[in-house]
Amino acid sequence: MNNPGYNYVVVESDQVRNTNWLTMDQFKFFLLDSVDDDKKVAYAASFGIDNIKEGYAQIFKEALKNFKAISVCEDRGRELINSMANMEVPVVLDPTMLLSRKEWFEIIDDVTIGTINEPYVFEYFLGKKTANVRKKTKAMRRKIGKTMEFHNSKGKSRKKFHYGPLEFVKAISNVELVITDSYHAAVFSLMFGVPVIISERNDGNGKMNSRIDTLFKSAGMEKVTLEEFESLEQVEYMKDFDMDKQMVASRKMSQAFLDEAFLNN
Repeated sequence: MNNPGYNYVVVESDQVRNTNWLTMDQFKFFLLDSVDDDKKVAYAASFGIDNIKEGYAQIFKEALKNFKAISVCEDRGRELINSMANMEVPVVLDPTMLLSRKEWFEIIDDVTIGTINEPYVFEYFLGKKTANVRKKTKAMRRKIGKTMEFHNSKGKSRKKFHYGPLEFVKAISNVELVITDSYHAAVFSLMFGVPVIISERNDGNGKMNSRIDTLFKSAGMEKVTLEEFESLEQVEYMKDFDMDKQMVASRKMSQAFLDEAFLNN
């Protein structure tokens, strides 16, 4: 692709390296195989899984050599690239984390999701709920009150399935507690100082928690899983978390990666 209309093509973020979900053609698409080599940049490209399927590794290894700059958003991704291609790449922040809490509040200031005048639990599950998960989330509803099941198009609780990303962020900013298996729900919980309980997700092909593990590690916080959760006191301390202070160095490093990738020709 030789197009003078662009300087770079960036592939980034959500599980663009997940070979459990991607066909070979999709995998090659996200490896930018039709883009000029000096225009290929990978920013915070996520695997979301612990291992790549057999048959994909060699293709991945060869394709990486043609990127101008490469970064990932989880520790396991860095390990995979090192083992497959013998390359050291940086772990940078997910794009959502490059903005401060103040900036996100400004973005969602005019967003409305209906009036909720009481404490509520925000539930967002991408994977299937087990019987134990359903039991524990039900217990949280009894403790706190109402529940917003953002993903639920059929349930009897507040239905928010038709809302978009900004409503998603707005809902988390107002909530008492988040219960989720989603990386980005966890990100925005920490961004807004909202206690969050993590449900471990497995899509049937292996664990998918590497990004969340890296998130809590970089925040210097202990992840509290729904499986081990017993009391709200376990997550109350998260209300005092200041992501902006914690991520100063990581944001500078992530910005430096982008500056180097885009400005150093």
